[in-house]
Amino acid sequence: PNAHVNAVDGGTNYASGASGIVDETGPPFIGRVPLWVQVDYFNLSRKYMVNAMGEDDTKMFLEKTIFSLTIGSNDILNCIQPEMPLIRKDKVPPARLQEFMI
Repeated sequence: PNAHVNAVDGGTNYASGASGIVDETGPPFIGRVPLWVQVDYFNLSRKYMVNAMGEDDTKMFLEKTIFSLTIGSNDILNCIQPEMPLIRKDKVPPARLQEFMI
């Protein structure tokens, strides 16, 4: 909200290590920003762009934008790592992870 109107010209980064596709795989990683929160941040940014540029210009701007979404390593590790008694006992079933990744 405090960014300058042209801040998006240089790129916007919502990244957070261990954000996860499946929210249950992230709690052991303190301070992470879950994927759904990052999506909310993008939606807020889009609203600011619409207020600054208008709907049509925002649409044209976003059509030319490169989006990178690199996610899922902690979700996969949750399925394959050995049990860690003091950290996490329940694992996300592989079938559920596959559904989310697709």
